[in-house]
Amino acid sequence: MKDLPTLKGVHVEEFHLMENRLHRETFVQLTESDPTVLHELVFAIQQSNLDKLETMVLERSTPGNALYQQWVTYDDVGELTANPIAYDAVHNWLATNEITVKWTSPRKEYIKAKAPISVWNRLLSTTFYQFEDTALPMGKNSKKRLAHRANEYSLPKSLQPHLTTVFNTVQNPPVLNPRAYERAPYKSSFRSDINVQKVPGAEHRPVKEVQANGKVTVQFLNDFYRITTNTGSATQSQAVFQTNEESFSPTDLSLFQSTYGLPQQSPEDPSNMATADCINNSCYEGNLDIQYIMGVSQQTASIFWYVDPNAQNNPFLEWIEQVVADPNPPLVNSISWGAPEQSCAASDLQQFNTEAMKLAALGVTIVVSSGDNGAAGRVQNCNANSGSLVSPLWVGAPWTGVGYFPSFPASAPYVTAVGATQGPESDDPEIACQSQEGGVITTGGGFSTYYATPSWQSDAVNNYFNTLPSGTTPTSGYNRNGRGFPDISFVGVNYQTVIQGDLVGLYGTSASAPLLGAMLSLLNAARAESNITSVGFINPTLYAYGAENTFGPGGANFNPYNDVTEGNTKCMARNAQGQVYCCSSGFYATEGWDPVTGWGSAFYPDLAQMLSVEVNYTESPSSDGNDNKNGLSQTDSIVIGVVVGVVGLLLLVGIASCLCCGRKNESTSRPPAQAYAVASAPPA
Repeated sequence: MKDLPTLKGVHVEEFHLMENRLHRETFVQLTESDPTVLHELVFAIQQSNLDKLETMVLERSTPGNALYQQWVTYDDVGELTANPIAYDAVHNWLATNEITVKWTSPRKEYIKAKAPISVWNRLLSTTFYQFEDTALPMGKNSKKRLAHRANEYSLPKSLQPHLTTVFNTVQNPPVLNPRAYERAPYKSSFRSDINVQKVPGAEHRPVKEVQANGKVTVQFLNDFYRITTNTGSATQSQAVFQTNEESFSPTDLSLFQSTYGLPQQSPEDPSNMATADCINNSCYEGNLDIQYIMGVSQQTASIFWYVDPNAQNNPFLEWIEQVVADPNPPLVNSISWGAPEQSCAASDLQQFNTEAMKLAALGVTIVVSSGDNGAAGRVQNCNANSGSLVSPLWVGAPWTGVGYFPSFPASAPYVTAVGATQGPESDDPEIACQSQEGGVITTGGGFSTYYATPSWQSDAVNNYFNTLPSGTTPTSGYNRNGRGFPDISFVGVNYQTVIQGDLVGLYGTSASAPLLGAMLSLLNAARAESNITSVGFINPTLYAYGAENTFGPGGANFNPYNDVTEGNTKCMARNAQGQVYCCSSGFYATEGWDPVTGWGSAFYPDLAQMLSVEVNYTESPSSDGNDNKNGLSQTDSIVIGVVVGVVGLLLLVGIASCLCCGRKNESTSRPPAQAYAVASAPPA
């Protein structure tokens, strides 16, 4: 125990150690902080009734429960979790010590306060130092990121029960994973590289088989995943999270929409991240996310939600605090960013989970990309210790081994983690996206080192381990009792994205996450028409139907998934030299749920049926009528009127010929694995 120095009449009392800083080599301690420098801390008030909130969310998100999808209001959540006694204790403590309160959250669960470093050193019984974040900067304006941090901090024992943590004390900023990948640094000729017919004002083309030419567009996604409409609703809302100086180009968005016959629509941009210069400003992730979430779910109110990644905060935590504070948050939120979970402070992970649970109670959906570098996350991690001894966040059964570094926030229980597949774009079976198979990236997945396996997932995880085929048992190094991810996957390769007026093929779970987000926005619009609540937190529903239960609109043994049983997560994304490095660590896709593609993918009508939306879908006359769940051609739902007479037949033949002639020189199969240099990971 430590003594609290006397300050402004405060009596001396014992301290309670709250948290130690996790070591990170790229977060370098420099010198002791200037005691006169002002530093802002964020006090997280201990919220009430979190156990009741957890029960509330589980009841309302579990199919068959009488309260299923009966989400509560902003005020309901605020009243349940409010802790006025704790707030008053912390606020009075700050006031007694003449500390300036800069901001208080609307429901009084957070207080931002600023004071000189010398004051924080005394009140928290610690020493602040200046640190430099030397992780590789990725944005144009990236510069030295300096932060004031301590190696540990404590609170007076009388105050400790009223706080869960104090941010900007010991929390390292996260190491953000790379953005969306492209196959090669090229500039295509935009006008000659378009792979769809321009149909101004059209929402859907007539019934036809999927045009698979190796490229993914909104039309391809409509066709393959049987998306029956792209018409959302202005009464519904969706947002894409961005950080790390990521911009988007309104000019590129407009060109994308006009070229593919999509309605002209602009997103809200509260942080003014729009740019006309995607050469000197990064737009890859920003353009990909906003073009496809708005392209698939049209007319839906869309937001480009940017959070500054300064070294003083965790952008994921900053973002979710902002969303929770909004009385009308976006109903669907897509995140295409991540950070190694082991690099995040326990307080960051705990607080994110609390706020995500509150959003789940409101009927808000969060979808997160599962990562693009397999189970290890980066090549340097192939031989890095990933056991519980270097993951002090876990309090359960220990484990040992190397090479498993799950991505946060995909690993969080109250988000839906989305993996990536490949194959359908080239008329091949749908398999896990893998760099060694020409997928450029390798879909991420694994098990959390902090969050335990949720109750709604335990059967699926147990079944995965109990039925592993011979030769697919993963090497040690992961947490057998952690939350498994991803939950579901969709095609994540060669998304045709307009960048600085050129068409560029982008790859990654960065693409599949906003696709699912857009699908859910469409379902929200359909449900709103019937005065039904949003789909909300969908994970318990996904797992309930995966287990083929007999309740709900699907009836007995309704299986909504295209099970993906081929692929693994051993390799990294292809590097700039065309090399693919692979680890010994990783997981294999199997029947049912697995930590590679989750449950696999789902066609839109099946996803809708799971989430209580009726979709009228009609097979193409050329289809054999069988359910095709292996990645072969499918058709959308708009039925052509019967065409009679010779003129009508000639017209159909002419249209078909036009669609084919523009594709005769394009590749229709994915690049072979031999096109890339595959090597084992270098020694650690």
